[in-house]
Amino acid sequence: MKNFVATSIKVKLIICFLTLSIVPICIVGYISYQFYIKNLQENTIVYSNEVIGRVDKNMETYVSDIINVLSMRDDYYLLQYLKLTEAGNIEKNRKYTVRMWEQFNQFKTMKTDLEDIRIIMEDGKTIGSNGVYWSDPRDAIFQYLNNKQTDEAIILSPHQSLLNESVFSICKRVNSIALSKSSAICIDVNTEFLNRIVKDIEMGKRGYVYLTDEQGRMIYRQADTGKFGYPKAMIENERIIHSESGSFRHTEQQQAYIVTFKTSKMTNWRIVGVSLESELVKGVDRIRGITIAAVAICILAVVLLSIYITNIMTKPIRELQVLASTAADRNFTDYARVKGRDEIGLLAVSFNRMIMRIHELMEQIVHDQDKMRRMEIKAMQELIKPHFVYNTLDSIIGLLEQNRIEEASDMIEALGKLFRTSLSHGKEIITIKEEVEHVCTYVHIQQFRFFNKFDYLFEIDPAIQSCLTVKLILQPLVENSIYHGVRGMKQGRIVVRGCMLKDHIRLEVIDNGAGMDEYKIKHINNVLSGREWVGDESDYFGIRNVNDRIKLTFGPEFGLQLENVAGGGTKSVVYLPVTVTKG
Repeated sequence: MKNFVATSIKVKLIICFLTLSIVPICIVGYISYQFYIKNLQENTIVYSNEVIGRVDKNMETYVSDIINVLSMRDDYYLLQYLKLTEAGNIEKNRKYTVRMWEQFNQFKTMKTDLEDIRIIMEDGKTIGSNGVYWSDPRDAIFQYLNNKQTDEAIILSPHQSLLNESVFSICKRVNSIALSKSSAICIDVNTEFLNRIVKDIEMGKRGYVYLTDEQGRMIYRQADTGKFGYPKAMIENERIIHSESGSFRHTEQQQAYIVTFKTSKMTNWRIVGVSLESELVKGVDRIRGITIAAVAICILAVVLLSIYITNIMTKPIRELQVLASTAADRNFTDYARVKGRDEIGLLAVSFNRMIMRIHELMEQIVHDQDKMRRMEIKAMQELIKPHFVYNTLDSIIGLLEQNRIEEASDMIEALGKLFRTSLSHGKEIITIKEEVEHVCTYVHIQQFRFFNKFDYLFEIDPAIQSCLTVKLILQPLVENSIYHGVRGMKQGRIVVRGCMLKDHIRLEVIDNGAGMDEYKIKHINNVLSGREWVGDESDYFGIRNVNDRIKLTFGPEFGLQLENVAGGGTKSVVYLPVTVTKG
């Protein structure tokens, strides 16, 4: 890994190209080969589904015709025969017996696959095309006769008839309010008709079709495929027994089979088609060879293209590297001359923009520093206004003339502390605690000068006192509250609050003065946010100065906003980031 990191970008690109190209080519080749095999299997399954679907349709059509024959259960002669048989009237019943034989033989002439048509009564007495006899009470038909909750036709699995022929039976109950005992009409169909349905079906040279009943027992297989064998494990497979339809791959005795099956809704038999996988993949060896040759050719082409492309790509990158080294030496006059609209060309454009932006930012930094210094000087000039100093000194002189030495001393001490905090050893950023102490000193002086015409309250969360702020942001706001809010009132009130919210600090200066109308509040806030301009640079200078210094120091998302207070007054809100002093 260390050797790879130390190699040139050209070698890295070649290695990456080869890795990113050869691996997918090999994967695609392998997937294509597997897809070909899978596609063969899917096509076999689709064909098998079509085949067994055709078998199912032919079988259901035939069985439907047989079920239509069962409509003779409502025949007048049949009902008369059953009523007279129940009554034991043998003499009157003879003509109906003859009539039944005639109808039975007529149906057998129409359907040559019918071995027998018979009427079975609850006591076992049976009349059929072969005569009158007694049926074995163990036959499955008697379970149907005893279950009187269903009148649907049933299909009995293949069995041996009286004449020792392989047949399956289709039976349906005879219903009449004139009969007191249950009876059913059954038609025995020779299983030979199944050979006619599947004789033209081909599942490959060695494939075949067979039928199983609901329990998975084989009831039919193609006559000419027995020599290939029917794996018992496949016939009794749980997926065939417990699923309506589907397909799967079965392996037995080193032989793989593709098995597709479907359940006939008419008979509930499973129609199963079996194909040998070995017959499907005879041409696979040739496809495998073609795939390997194609992959080898692609790999060779990728190697040559990788070398050519890396030579083209690394040349402009090296040029950018030289320019970057030049820019690192603070030379911002040279620009990239790489042509092209590709990623490297766009990188060269971005590099040129970066150089231009760095140059602009350097000039902007010089400009902002100069602007901040001028604003700080002007803020100091605003803070130490001549009339404020004159009025304060005049107040101190008045106290001395009245021999109120202690109060004059307090005033002098407060004024000195105010000047020291304002200077802050030349620091622009101080703690909120220092800013609050400064404004507290200022309010104390103003309260004395205005003869306690207003009260003040400080509610500062101790958690924010160690956080940083731009200095001299609260004093201009308190000054506005005094001169434009509470000065003309008999008893004014100024509240200074500070708290920490989720992701910023909120400082508030609130007075209970006359306040401002909504239009003026909106106008001032638009000026502070930069959406509107002032007509005179002296307009709102104090609050604009505070807002600009906050934004310049902490970013445009912070600053100052004004709000009206319900019941009268103005609230000045300062938003600061949560910045804690180090040490």
